[in-house]
Amino acid sequence: MTRLEWGFTFEGRKQMIVFFMTLLRHTLPELYFHLEAEQRISDPSGSAWLESWLSLFLSKELPLPCVLQLWDAYFSSAPDGSLQELHTFVCLSVLETCQDELMELDDDELSQYLQHLPPMDMGQVVTAAFNMKDDCLARNVI
Repeated sequence: MTRLEWGFTFEGRKQMIVFFMTLLRHTLPELYFHLEAEQRISDPSGSAWLESWLSLFLSKELPLPCVLQLWDAYFSSAPDGSLQELHTFVCLSVLETCQDELMELDDDELSQYLQHLPPMDMGQVVTAAFNMKDDCLARNVI
């Protein structure tokens, strides 16, 4: 089983979510606690957005031009076996990009926003994701 196939198994998805949550808590603590308070990460029904983000590579949530730019970056810059790790950091970078808006939203608005993301510069998002990964490595978070 390849690493990509592993990510689609129940155990693989579970580990990806734990990895994401750990990174979210360390990289964006204020947003982490806001999402937790709004039950967007601790409640299984409220965290459905996260499983979709991680397993469908943001294909449902982003506008199509953004998805195409993102996937082009994945195919051109993710070495074998590191696509899921890069995607996890891209998801964190998307949250960082939208953090100000997310902090202002209540439960229902937050859920809607996380399922229908606005257009964004995916080149900047991917660059920020690589920088975030380097920062986490430097701080021994991963």
